Amino acid sequence: MYVQNLMKRHEIDCSNLSHIEEYYQMLYQYGNGDKKALREAIAEEDYPETEKQYRMIEQGSMQVIVPYSGETELYKTIREKLDREGLTNEIINMAKPLTVSCYDGKQVKQYCETLFHYSYEDREKISTNYYLLGIRDYYDEKQGLYFKEMFDGIF
Repeated sequence: MYVQNLMKRHEIDCSNLSHIEEYYQMLYQYGNGDKKALREAIAEEDYPETEKQYRMIEQGSMQVIVPYSGETELYKTIREKLDREGLTNEIINMAKPLTVSCYDGKQVKQYCETLFHYSYEDREKISTNYYLLGIRDYYDEKQGLYFKEMFDGIF
């Protein structure tokens, strides 16, 4: 929508700083704007600080491989490879369609299995920020990860 409005005004040149500024002014005209620290870093052309301040979502997410319905064969293959090889770049790429991010570290650590990769020298286990969800009931196609308490007794 903003690009279309900008194109109505003039031809867009993505390397033209005034066009970029115009786009962002349109984008943020009704919002609260950027954090003060980000605005200052940009004004001072402090690019490392700009990168640090620009993070939309704070770091610290955990990657969880979930057993999506309809992808049980892929999940099973990944599970078997993890058991044999530990976490590898190949498995990470293979698991992309089944991987979700979660910021609730306490719940992830409680309900998911920590995945490890092995060092090249001595095959020492090294922990990662990847986890495997083994209980299908803790993933909902609409809600995502949902760590509800399961009750296995009689009411």
